[in-house]
Amino acid sequence: MITLPAVTLALALTNPVQVSSCSISQETTTTSSGDSPNYEIIGSLLNIRFVNGGTTPVSSVSFAVTEDGKTSTILDRGTFSPGVTISHTFRNEPFAFEASCRVQSVLFADGSAWMAPNDRPDPASANR
Repeated sequence: MITLPAVTLALALTNPVQVSSCSISQETTTTSSGDSPNYEIIGSLLNIRFVNGGTTPVSSVSFAVTEDGKTSTILDRGTFSPGVTISHTFRNEPFAFEASCRVQSVLFADGSAWMAPNDRPDPASANR
C-alpha cells in the first residue's frame, strides 16, 4: 500500500510569491541632553514586502534572509490573499544594515505547497 503525503508539492516553476522589497531599518531611542537630542541604535528591524501572485490564498511563506554573509530562515504565517501586498516587520540582529530576501517555500490554504527549485531535494540522493 502506498500512502501519499498530506501536502502536495506544486510543480509550478514560477514562484507564486514575489518579494517587492527587503530592507533593514534601525531601531533607535532618543535621549535629551540640553538642547540637542541624542540618538542611540538599540536594534534593527527587517522589513519584507511581498505579494501573492497566484490564485490561491497562502497560509505561510518561508523566506531565506541573507545578512553579512549569513543566511537564516523566517517563516511568516497568516492568510495572504491573491494580489494583496503584505508588509511585515520582524525584529532583527542589532547593527545589521542591509539584507537580501528570497522565497524558499510557500504553503497554500488548500494544503498544497511550492518550493524554490534550488531548495528542492535531489531525487537521486533520496535513493542512496
